[in-house]
Amino acid sequence: MLGAVFSVYGSVKAVKNYGPEAPKPPLYGLYEVEAFVRNGDTVPPLLTDSWRWKRLIVERKGAAALYMMDGQKYWYDFRSDSLENFVLLNPRKDSSLVDTLYFSEPDSSRFLLEGSFRGNDLKVSFLKKRKEDFLLRSRGFKWVNESPFNR
Repeated sequence: MLGAVFSVYGSVKAVKNYGPEAPKPPLYGLYEVEAFVRNGDTVPPLLTDSWRWKRLIVERKGAAALYMMDGQKYWYDFRSDSLENFVLLNPRKDSSLVDTLYFSEPDSSRFLLEGSFRGNDLKVSFLKKRKEDFLLRSRGFKWVNESPFNR
């Protein structure tokens, strides 16, 4: 009986800390890269580029996932300071590398990061994705389609 109580208590606590009831970090969201400028040069979105960013996902406090154009995903420790408008990024595999980038939010759908990242000057413009922007949310799910839905 006591084991069941501890199990339920642990489950409720986990939902509040890690599940849908967990507090959202200040820059919570999924951001698609609109423009990527490295050392003053605009980098086009080539699918083979292993250095250009494709998207940034901030879902949990203290963590962010950075997707590259070639499909690679890297996890970073992500700390933000809303008063000074900067974020600290350091890769999970090497905690000695810490980069500071300054952010601004010109409007509710845009997000800008500027600063030095791995010895390069970056200026990255992001477009914040909303839940309604995803096909399954906007089109709806249908078990049976009258005609095939091939994109």
